[in-house]
Amino acid sequence: MRRTHALLLLSAGLLGCQVYDLTPVTPFSVVQKRDVERLEPFKPKPNMLVLVDRSGSMANPLDVSDARCAGCGDGTPCPVACPTKERVLKAALATFLTTGTPLARLALASFPSSASACAASSTLDVPFEPASARDDDTALRAKGVQVANAVAALTMGGGTPTAAALDAVAQSGALTDATDARKDYVLLVTDGLPNCNATNPNHVCSAPNAACRCTQPAGCTGSAVSFTPCSQGCLDTDATVLRIAELRQRGVTTIVLGFGAELATSDAALTLNAMATAGGFERSCPAADPTCASRRYFQATDAAELTQALEAIAQRLPADACDFQLDFEPDPGLLSVSLGGAHLPTGADTWRLIGTTLSFVGAACDRLKSTPGGLELDVQYVKSVR
Repeated sequence: MRRTHALLLLSAGLLGCQVYDLTPVTPFSVVQKRDVERLEPFKPKPNMLVLVDRSGSMANPLDVSDARCAGCGDGTPCPVACPTKERVLKAALATFLTTGTPLARLALASFPSSASACAASSTLDVPFEPASARDDDTALRAKGVQVANAVAALTMGGGTPTAAALDAVAQSGALTDATDARKDYVLLVTDGLPNCNATNPNHVCSAPNAACRCTQPAGCTGSAVSFTPCSQGCLDTDATVLRIAELRQRGVTTIVLGFGAELATSDAALTLNAMATAGGFERSCPAADPTCASRRYFQATDAAELTQALEAIAQRLPADACDFQLDFEPDPGLLSVSLGGAHLPTGADTWRLIGTTLSFVGAACDRLKSTPGGLELDVQYVKSVR
């Protein structure tokens, strides 16, 4: 950075007072990250709490133009043949949770509470099993089936108290055990923008022109409104992002998966992007897709996209002792890797980068797996955001 600065000063001096037509450039910012972590020869499975939005809109058709869904939704039950968001989500999660090698120790929470349309439950639907020194795939596979069955049994109804649900997860202590040497994740699956905050300062109750982004089809004021007070229907971005950031400070990564066409809009992306960035698990973007960076959360509008999103998430979870997951895909030339105190350039016997996965290979991987107590990894990386 200093060299660039010096060159800029030199260029300014050479130009003197001449006038030039300069081509406008797109402003950009730089995101820098440093991770220092001890990599162990045996890598325990991460903890993953699946946090499912079971709000009333989940019972709506996935595609409102589908002839099988004519006349249903927004409180009117849909025929069995209609692919609702609820039905498609339950099927996709069942496959994700029960197929292949178990990816994680699992638990389940859902929101809102079955007792209140605008509150979070104080207990987990399915808690974690007590941890053992070594992970048993048979037991983990059985847990996946248990969680999938609990998801299948969820009923839909109520609002979207995302901030309250995340706070309840934090208060449960299920993911904040600093002694278990495991990565901790919340997989947040939602079809709606967060609301249900009675103390939301961005409301319409006291001033008609207050900064409320209403999340309800019926509006946030008037006789048709189901939320009391009316501020509960307003978009609750700030509190939700804050809860995610607080979890991140405690070592918990939040993965944001939006499901449904409503969350594919540019308006929704502002909130969900902020949530994904605070959570520390942004979607990887292929270089050939310049539009990808505008959506940093995982998004699905149909069954196929939902399956693809879940598969992409699975590929990012830590699996092998020689793999390390970065929070975002860095600029390749701005990545510095040290293992065991020695700086390593990329190579056939050191490491390679695939998307957000930093994989130690050859001699470096052998050394890592054969060193009692593991080796310290120090990785620094940068990306530019236009």
